[in-house]
Amino acid sequence: MCNRRFPPLFLIIAASCIFFCGSASAAPVFSAQVIKVVDGDSLEVVSSAGEKIKLRLWGIDAPESRQAYGKQAKLLLAAMVKGRRVEVQGKDIDLYQRLVALVWVDDTLVNEELVRQGAAWVYERFCREHICHSWQRLEDDARRERRGLWARPKPVPPWQHRK
Repeated sequence: MCNRRFPPLFLIIAASCIFFCGSASAAPVFSAQVIKVVDGDSLEVVSSAGEKIKLRLWGIDAPESRQAYGKQAKLLLAAMVKGRRVEVQGKDIDLYQRLVALVWVDDTLVNEELVRQGAAWVYERFCREHICHSWQRLEDDARRERRGLWARPKPVPPWQHRK
């Protein structure tokens, strides 16, 4: 008997749409309720169909939980979205079978707001679309104004911390 855990049907459909649409920007937007904030860039939501979905915010990387500013980044994200209805646009599926997505609460793009507040880096390795250039300017502004994680001397990006 195979013990491999298969991805939820929603992730299979989302991945198929992203692949066959040729562009993640063509992927459908759906509403969901945020039920858990895992860390500064990861959430769990419940779709209107009642399916639990693990999300990773696309294009950004927040400090790890045990890293400097990690707890603050998680608290900032929780203050924005926990218990709220959000709009989600899937862009990819990661190695951990999470839907990598853009997330909006009201009219605020959460991914972008976390960069603006100094709670996340633009994840240049994966963020290669036009919007990433404006996010990089927001990160530069936060760094210059010493907001959030940039108030600390020499913050270590999470991708270096994970090594």
